[in-house]
Amino acid sequence: MQQGYAPAPPPPPGSGIPQAAAGGKGGSTVVKILLIIVGIIVFFVIVVVAVLGYVGYRVAHTLHEVAHDGKVTIPGEHGGTFSVNANSAPSASELGTDIYPGATATKGGMKMDLPGVKTRMGIFTTSDSKDQVVAFYRDKLGSDSSLMDMGESAMITAKRGEKEQVMVSVSNRANQNEGKTTIAITHTLKE
Repeated sequence: MQQGYAPAPPPPPGSGIPQAAAGGKGGSTVVKILLIIVGIIVFFVIVVVAVLGYVGYRVAHTLHEVAHDGKVTIPGEHGGTFSVNANSAPSASELGTDIYPGATATKGGMKMDLPGVKTRMGIFTTSDSKDQVVAFYRDKLGSDSSLMDMGESAMITAKRGEKEQVMVSVSNRANQNEGKTTIAITHTLKE
């Protein structure tokens, strides 16, 4: 053993020297800091969840107020609108082509007016075959139209200049719509 060596006594409380540096317990300070950080994060998560919940409530409330008799119209941020009306379909002039003779309008049609673009869509059903409907629309949309036939469904697209397009989707799946042929006509017009 060495003589004359004695361990230094711990500093008196309030001397400004941290206990960890003096050999005391410093882990409690680190734990306190971590708990404060975790508390702040939890607080911000709760605030974000509350704000998202409120926004969701307001959107649902607004949609409920706007919906009347199967109609929903949502105003756009920059002056446009998006409308769905379960009780009516767009007219032939709005769709840019004739509606298939004897076809019945179904739910799912819509009107969308955005700055610079208008889109109309109508959905119809008929008892006629897919091939009969495709032949009708190939004749109506002209030889410049393009056809993509995929067996149970087909798509006919016609561009009319740079600003207008008509797309007709025809499908006949035995397990859908009671075996009827479904026709979806979409007309897009750029202003």
